[in-house]
Amino acid sequence: MNIPTTFRLLARLVRNAGRVVAHAELLREVWDCSDGGTPAQLKNCIKRLRQKIESDPKRPRYVLTAYGHGYFMPNHAEAESTNNIAPSEN
Repeated sequence: MNIPTTFRLLARLVRNAGRVVAHAELLREVWDCSDGGTPAQLKNCIKRLRQKIESDPKRPRYVLTAYGHGYFMPNHAEAESTNNIAPSEN
């Protein structure tokens, strides 16, 4: 079965929720080959993934960037705290 790259990327990030997954690790693990994909492939795949799952891909909440290190998804508790902000009573 040929699983789309975007889904493999999402699965890798979900399995590692709450931790930054390094660019090199994503390239090696998601592209299923010994030399991995290219940084441009990873960036484009992240962009496609954000377009599919984010309500505003330019201001992501689920697939975040750790500049110079990799990408991550907040763990469940972090996501809950950012999504459930109560409106002010003023």
